[in-house]
Amino acid sequence: MGEDTARGEDGARAGRPEGGSGRWSFAHVTACLLALGGAAGAAGFPSPVVEPPVEVRAGLGPARVLVELRLPGGFTPEGELPGPAAVSRQRETIERLQQSVVSRLAGTRFTVVRRFESVPLIALEIHADALAALRRMGDAVLRVSEDALAAPAGAPEAAPGKPAR
Repeated sequence: MGEDTARGEDGARAGRPEGGSGRWSFAHVTACLLALGGAAGAAGFPSPVVEPPVEVRAGLGPARVLVELRLPGGFTPEGELPGPAAVSRQRETIERLQQSVVSRLAGTRFTVVRRFESVPLIALEIHADALAALRRMGDAVLRVSEDALAAPAGAPEAAPGKPAR
């Protein structure tokens, strides 16, 4: 048939998925795109870190999470900022990033649980589709962690299956 096609060491035609159909499936295209850009989020920022418990819970239904926002230049505790104007600027940046995340989650299943004023966090209840959207927000999101209750500092720890005293 005179087909002039490059072949790899294994004899398969180069540039085609194994099986030689000549057509790229959705899975092949997706795998290639993830391999090329999976380590980078929006605009070349690294993808947010998603804790494993969040993956599991969001896949099963709603998961309560804390979304840590990526502040330009990083976060500085308010007590270490040079004055009221710097505190105000940082709070405005936090508010702007929170609004950006919420608006970019439009069309997914999520609920805002709490917006924080002085720390770069927003508490959400999310489903798998919202988690997928958060993963693409590397420019605005650093980390997605489980929002779990913890015992108060200094409280005695309970043995498994027994309440603390």
